[in-house]
Amino acid sequence: MNSPPFSSLPLEQLLAQLQSTLTGLESGVAAKRSQEQRKLLPSESRFQRELKLLVRQFSNPLLLLLVVAVILSAMLGKPPIPSSFSSSCWQPDF
Repeated sequence: MNSPPFSSLPLEQLLAQLQSTLTGLESGVAAKRSQEQRKLLPSESRFQRELKLLVRQFSNPLLLLLVVAVILSAMLGKPPIPSSFSSSCWQPDF
């Protein structure tokens, strides 16, 4: 049941298969098809779309590693850089 690709079909057969004409679809048929296609699309709320975006942004492994490091640092109470490098202790040698 292998049908030939669209590119190899004669024009009349292709137009009949697509239920169209050389000038295109009539506006009523086009509106009906558009409405049918809209029914098939999943509808998502804005909240769902933005929640998916937020989850995708945190799916990067390096970002997850950074988040874990920040959480561990906060739990252990240690500064991210040693105190010997802080600006109050460091003085240039002039």
